[in-house]
Amino acid sequence: MRKVKLSLVAALAVLFLGQTAMAQGSVKDKELNQFVSALKQIQSISQQSQQKMVQAIAEEDLSIDKFNNIRQAEMDPNKEVEASEEEMSKYTKAVKSVEKIQMESNAQMEESVKDEGLTPERYAEIGAKVQADKDLMAKVQSMLSNNN
Repeated sequence: MRKVKLSLVAALAVLFLGQTAMAQGSVKDKELNQFVSALKQIQSISQQSQQKMVQAIAEEDLSIDKFNNIRQAEMDPNKEVEASEEEMSKYTKAVKSVEKIQMESNAQMEESVKDEGLTPERYAEIGAKVQADKDLMAKVQSMLSNNN
């Protein structure tokens, strides 16, 4: 039993050290270019999906404010909102449409990352590094503005 515990601890230590080393490692220029290219595509997909979601809500004859108010009340048990049965029915239909759009856009975003040669995990790691490093953030912003 003791050997099993030691082996498990050793395996966890290697896993932790590997993740720490990866998180502390630098981002290669090629990866940064891949990241920026994927980010541009993701931004475009996000804008398109937001437009589709607004349209889906409007097609149910709900205002964005009403939809958001119902959504917030649904998420926060302390918040109340006045909504008729008809509005709730429209809201339910709109939510289904919005969720479908979100799923489709998430799949497109993931595919964009993969098409650029990155795994979603590596894309997220680079994104975290960009957020944490002011110089890297400035480089990404410069790349985004120069390549539009």
